[in-house]
Amino acid sequence: MQIQKNKIFNFIRDLVEKYIPCVSFIMMFFIFLLQIFFRYVIRQPLSWTMEAVSILFVWITLFGSCYAFRSDQHIRFSLFYDKMPKKWGELSSFLGNAIVAVLMILSFVPTVKFIHFMKIQSSSVMHISMEIIYWPYLFFLVVSVIYTIHEMVMELKTAIVLWCKEKRGGTK
Repeated sequence: MQIQKNKIFNFIRDLVEKYIPCVSFIMMFFIFLLQIFFRYVIRQPLSWTMEAVSILFVWITLFGSCYAFRSDQHIRFSLFYDKMPKKWGELSSFLGNAIVAVLMILSFVPTVKFIHFMKIQSSSVMHISMEIIYWPYLFFLVVSVIYTIHEMVMELKTAIVLWCKEKRGGTK
């Protein structure tokens, strides 16, 4: 039963973090080509294509960055941390991630309020509720906090192991 739940969870996670950005990118690309075709070949530009491309770009960026967090391919201050001894680098990374996690957690309620407020507005051409357009940011915020906390736990474990090795007379 647990294995089945993990498969479902992993499928949903992959769906949101990999497949939605992939499908969105394909849609964005074809809409962009459609925009070029109508503008320069038919000479009748479509008004909705620019808005659709912009919305899809935001969704690709937010959902795709969740996958970047998961696969540990996001931007870090590794140049700074690599110059320090390993345990201090792990602790510095932990503190940096703690600051980011706290700020993201503090921004959660204002973000929900803002997204809820934005439902009264819609996009100018396609008339899509701005709440729908901004919803992926809330998902990004929650997932980023979860992945950041997981990363902090791993860094703390590594720092503790290194500290214990040093106390027993191991390497620094």
